[in-house]
Amino acid sequence: MQRLKFDADRGRLRLAEWAGTVDLEGWDEAGIDLESTSDGPTVREVDDVLVLEGLHGDARLRVPRTLAVELQRHKGAVTVRGIRALKADRVDGDVDLEGIAEAVQIRDLTGDLRMLGAASLVLEDTRHDRARDHRERGARDVELQDVRTVDIQNVRKSLTIANAESVVVGNVGGTTRIEGVSKSLRISNVGGRFEATDISGDLHVDNVGGSATLSNVSAVRHVGNIGGSLTMSGAALLADHPLHIAIGGSARIELPAVANLTLHAATGGHVHADGLGSSGMGHNATLVYGEGGPDWHLAVGGNLTVSGGGRPRSTQASLGYENVFGPGSGKFKTKKMKFGPADFNFDFSGIGEAFSGMGEAFSSAFAGFNTQTAAETRGANVATAEDTSAERVAILRMVADGRITPDEGEQLLNALD
Repeated sequence: MQRLKFDADRGRLRLAEWAGTVDLEGWDEAGIDLESTSDGPTVREVDDVLVLEGLHGDARLRVPRTLAVELQRHKGAVTVRGIRALKADRVDGDVDLEGIAEAVQIRDLTGDLRMLGAASLVLEDTRHDRARDHRERGARDVELQDVRTVDIQNVRKSLTIANAESVVVGNVGGTTRIEGVSKSLRISNVGGRFEATDISGDLHVDNVGGSATLSNVSAVRHVGNIGGSLTMSGAALLADHPLHIAIGGSARIELPAVANLTLHAATGGHVHADGLGSSGMGHNATLVYGEGGPDWHLAVGGNLTVSGGGRPRSTQASLGYENVFGPGSGKFKTKKMKFGPADFNFDFSGIGEAFSGMGEAFSSAFAGFNTQTAAETRGANVATAEDTSAERVAILRMVADGRITPDEGEQLLNALD
């Protein structure tokens, strides 16, 4: 065991090319205390940065709390507590952070990230520019609590966030659970299940491979495609703000006690609401609550259940969409819209393109349903829509199964038009 001491009259400390476990903690002393199981690092100064380079072995450091620390090309687990700021570049190992007063920036992390308390986090992933193995992209599992602002590019497996002001996330391969966001939550692609609870600001989510649960969301601005089922409760209804959602499984919507909403739905199963109960498979329904208001357009592979909101003052429902969803239960989730954790666990090379193409395909497939009322579907155009619906669903299935690319699927759908 070796012990070294350094002056800390500089603003930053950089640990470069280290290999081994690092335990770094802020203290109230003026100097830096280093204990390591190997020979000491090379010491040099660059401007106002003290650089400790090339230590191979486990190390324990105590540094002034006011210091900003940098890690460069580190191999091994890292624990950091009670310092001013942290910047890490290319860390091959798990990172555990607690009580960072200001910003945290991490680029190209291969292990897990656990973080408790910080002003901000930026988690970047640039390895796709040079890595051949796409499984290396993004941190593995990420768990954050009490981090004020969060900006994450890729997470290979699961993401958990509790108590934040604003959150922006690109791609998550597995399950995503986010709770207690006071301003805004934006997330592009989730391969597994998605849960959002107590979101006081705006919610934007593009694509979810598994099921989604949205609870107590103040402003649902956008929800795109959901491969599994959707459960939504306690969501505020925004005046003059329509929603278009494609859902592979069933949907359960709990409206506020007093609701002004017009809900249009094309379903592969039953439709259940106060004053409306359908039988058979495949329905097109329109429900008007209160004074109407924002239009919600839902394409649902399974059943649709709507509760709350009082009794709708107008209900319309019609049969005739079995060919769209297939006979029987007519759900997408097992065949037509399969993009779960197994498909998007760690390879993000095509997730954005695949989801984008799927979204465009669904938008095209359901364009006719989203704008028709039950009365309009009884017109002469119904036969034409039903003639092409099976072909559209077959194209969607081929995109979901990976037999054709999203671009090829879009071209086929355009040809049907």
